[in-house]
Amino acid sequence: MRRAPNERMRAAERGRRSAVAREAAVNPRSNPIAGRTPTKRQRDTPRRSGRARDPEWLAHVAALPCCLRDRPAVFLSDDGRCSGRIEVNHVGPRPLGRKCSDRETAPMCRRHHRDWTDHEGYFAHRAREWRRQFAAWSIAWTTEQIPERDARANSTPA
Repeated sequence: MRRAPNERMRAAERGRRSAVAREAAVNPRSNPIAGRTPTKRQRDTPRRSGRARDPEWLAHVAALPCCLRDRPAVFLSDDGRCSGRIEVNHVGPRPLGRKCSDRETAPMCRRHHRDWTDHEGYFAHRAREWRRQFAAWSIAWTTEQIPERDARANSTPA
């Protein structure tokens, strides 16, 4: 005769093992779950990417013009013109599948952001080292465009 679920719970609370559990202890092959690896315990705290997030900074970056606005066109197919709204591009170094810190961003129009991501247009056939140097330049350029925010944060009220 099968017990109701609440009776099974009460039996488990009292330390009694069910017939299936006793059989599994004696003969592990009778229980298909017994030979498997136990499930991992969930973490007490959520994992953190360690990525510094700064929504205020992103808002300032999004208000800037495209960092490629005044760069000369390289290929005949690329007229160098910006098109679309300004997007914040996370260009800093990062592990695979992660985003870099919000402070390592550059403003790019939709077209140049897509070219950066797809290695096309202005960024076609560029070496990895060139892209790293461009990312460092664009982060420095962006930081130069927003100097007053850091100055306000470091100053003391008089």
